[in-house]
Amino acid sequence: STRQWHQVHQVRTELLFITITEGWCGDAAQIVPVLDKVIAANPVWGHVLVLRDEQPALMDHFLTNGKSRSIPKTIILKRQTLEVIGSWGPRPSAAQALVDQLKAADTPKEQLAEQLHGWYSQDKGASTAEEFIKAVDQALRGKTPFQPSQLAKVLQMKKFLV
Repeated sequence: STRQWHQVHQVRTELLFITITEGWCGDAAQIVPVLDKVIAANPVWGHVLVLRDEQPALMDHFLTNGKSRSIPKTIILKRQTLEVIGSWGPRPSAAQALVDQLKAADTPKEQLAEQLHGWYSQDKGASTAEEFIKAVDQALRGKTPFQPSQLAKVLQMKKFLV
């Protein structure tokens, strides 16, 4: 929405977003272009993509529900200090609810993928943009459920920026 784009453009905090992804991931194919567009709307924000299978140690710090290497996963950092202030992903809550429902019904994988793709097609990135912008806002306000513990050191974030 126009309000969301205005909200993104007004943020003056320099942020860096690292998205863990893979080319074969269907969710990433739908989500990463939306994230790119949102991040590009703010001139003091930057976006870096890293491949999950090349960075397992990084991925292991951002597991979904503490156990799953689900992607895409976007890490939100303060650009100057590389302090991790939040993360978002792997998919919008409505898409996750659909996946959970279809898995509970033992839907075959191909049908699940087809229905999820249909959901993304109808949504046109709106839920992704809305939930991502909300996650960034919460991270900036220090209201994110994410609790980093000296993560910038552990992950050696600078190596991703060279």
